[in-house]
Amino acid sequence: MSTRYPSRLTPGQTIGLLYDEVERLGGAIRTRELHALGWSRAGISRLLARRQLFRVRSGWFVRPGTARAVIHAVRVGGQLTGAHALTAHGIWCLRHDRIQVRVPLNACQMRTATHSRKRLSQHPDTRIAVHWTGSRVPAVGPRPVVAPLLDALHDYAKVAPRDLLL
Repeated sequence: MSTRYPSRLTPGQTIGLLYDEVERLGGAIRTRELHALGWSRAGISRLLARRQLFRVRSGWFVRPGTARAVIHAVRVGGQLTGAHALTAHGIWCLRHDRIQVRVPLNACQMRTATHSRKRLSQHPDTRIAVHWTGSRVPAVGPRPVVAPLLDALHDYAKVAPRDLLL
């Protein structure tokens, strides 16, 4: 049985394009987006078996080498924000020990940063700071994993030492 790839490209070129798309989205990709790129369930299973992708939460995947902060934010169920997001945007800031995760108003079933099956509500995680937004998750379209720059800066200002803010 031959391996089917989503295009006429060689397997190496296809993986490269997939990884480029994962990076464009901030480090993680949803099953729905993989299907939109032409990956079948069997193709995704092969990527997992070959350790070319890792499942970090139901319906969410990352490539090897993804930053731990991104993985934790995806596991919780939101966007990476604050200091880690500012660093991802290329802005220098003081590191904060806690990973800040931005979640929409309608977020539910948040998980702990290290275990995709343990609910955050039942297993509080002191390494995570959750920032609730006033908006809901968009129903369609890709969802970036790293919060937009202004949102990340706003959330960083909530926890940064006051004497360091300009």
